[in-house]
Amino acid sequence: MSSVVSSVEQSCSERVVLVDHRELTRIALIRSLSHALSGTLVIGASCISDLSGHVTSDIRAVVIHVDQSPKAAHSMAEVILMARALLGAVAIVVLAESDDRDAVATASDAGASAFLTTSTPLELAAATLRFVMAGGSSLPTPGSVGFSLPRLASAIYQSDPQLEKLTQREEQVLRLVGQGAQNKTIAFMLNMSENTVKVHLHRIIHKFGLHNRTEVALLSGRYFATTGAQERIDVALASPPPPAFVLDLGA
Repeated sequence: MSSVVSSVEQSCSERVVLVDHRELTRIALIRSLSHALSGTLVIGASCISDLSGHVTSDIRAVVIHVDQSPKAAHSMAEVILMARALLGAVAIVVLAESDDRDAVATASDAGASAFLTTSTPLELAAATLRFVMAGGSSLPTPGSVGFSLPRLASAIYQSDPQLEKLTQREEQVLRLVGQGAQNKTIAFMLNMSENTVKVHLHRIIHKFGLHNRTEVALLSGRYFATTGAQERIDVALASPPPPAFVLDLGA
């Protein structure tokens, strides 16, 4: 273990902790995030208590895969508070199966910096983590990640996306809104101001005669499927990933 830590510390200046009691899921998430977060060491732990004695100043965020089942040993709030007690001011990111209203509100009230679901695209999850590690906060509107609102779909599907011409930047914003990204995260990913993101979003809403962000999100999938437009998301921080380093304290 010491030789692994030594070799990693020479090339990684920042650490992210991934907490998940399911070993197979934990290892898969560690490898995925290690590949996506260039220059960052992702440490795995089966539970918060595994981190005791391993807390260092270079830990920038802890991602907690929360068990939302009724039989969970601890509630989401309890898990976040335990992490806060052990890690201090380190940013806490909740990873959950569902982003229902109560879950998001609980995470926010307990002091989480961001909320992701297991359906969040890896690219967006990595960008959110970088944003949080830089001091940002990204908590979604409850229910916004999955966009499971079929009652709005019929109204949106009456318009033909091929009749409307979006700029490249508008397409990028549309794609990210469809993936569940909040304005702060979109601005961070596309290297623009949050006000500029709002301007692009307003133009998309106007061009398609929509009413709100949820309708834009529902439109996203159909737009790209119908027009065949290529995904052109310029992530400013993107770079060729280094070999994936894995340090799992829970193994």
